[in-house]
Amino acid sequence: MPLAIISMDYQDSYIIAEQNRSRMLEALPKQLSKQEDRFFDKIKKVKAVPLVKLGMLYSFMDEILKFTSQFMPCKKGCSACCHYKIYVSSIEVEYIEKKTRINRSLNIAPGRNFHGEPCPFLKNNSCSIYDVRPFLCRRHHTFTPNAFWCDPTRSNNVQFTLVKFTNLDKAYEVINSEGKAKILFDIRQFFG
Repeated sequence: MPLAIISMDYQDSYIIAEQNRSRMLEALPKQLSKQEDRFFDKIKKVKAVPLVKLGMLYSFMDEILKFTSQFMPCKKGCSACCHYKIYVSSIEVEYIEKKTRINRSLNIAPGRNFHGEPCPFLKNNSCSIYDVRPFLCRRHHTFTPNAFWCDPTRSNNVQFTLVKFTNLDKAYEVINSEGKAKILFDIRQFFG
């Protein structure tokens, strides 16, 4: 059952989101922060194929999410972000295929604005490929007091400060540069 969405003033929500984000950054364990600082260099040095490196990145991002989730309103059944544009790289599409045995469409569907459309892997308000979900989904952390502003009809009308894990972003770019293609498409173009 979806969580109740409580209407809030944007200014109040923004202030609370900033406070939650600041609290999260202050409480971030030093060990986790050091691991993130070194992660890009680790990915560059490791002798492995891009799919293995992507698995390493996803695994570390899951560690970060375990910590950051205590500062976020996101809960199972809340799926507003699954209606956003979800860009994936070809290496991520290959990862999804290998881990789930779900094949992509033979022809990439034409691009368009998919904002507001559910992800093809959204089933009963839950991600059916959660363990292999794309990088973009893993890095989406919101610190608003509730899911009101996450709704796709509101999300493009406001802006909240996001947490950027720079070395994870750089690692993702390196992994993609080692893959077959560097072009990003919406997940619906492959699996829709």
